[in-house]
Amino acid sequence: MTVTQKARQAILGARGEVVSVVHVKDGTTTVERAQDIEPVLAENRLMRNEGVRKHHGKSAEMYARVPNVLLEKWMREDGVNALAMRKGEFSKWIKRKLATAEGSACRVSDRAI
Repeated sequence: MTVTQKARQAILGARGEVVSVVHVKDGTTTVERAQDIEPVLAENRLMRNEGVRKHHGKSAEMYARVPNVLLEKWMREDGVNALAMRKGEFSKWIKRKLATAEGSACRVSDRAI
């Protein structure tokens, strides 16, 4: 099954939800995880430029917002399960990822962590 670009946009919608698309071809099944991350990254840029540090009235200061599919990609690349990491281990790992060019787009703050 091939998903066209127009169909993909309809599936992803405008809210940035994660969708799983199952492809079956020649007896092989693959699952594609997809998310339109541009709205999240655009809002991150706006928050960073405007100096917004709180999000939706939360009291804690926000440092970054990472789209789910990007977090999944990073875990696959590094062969780790971030959900099973201890707090200190996760903090070191995510700080390293956010320091990359790709990760910098997820940051809403320029302050050091």
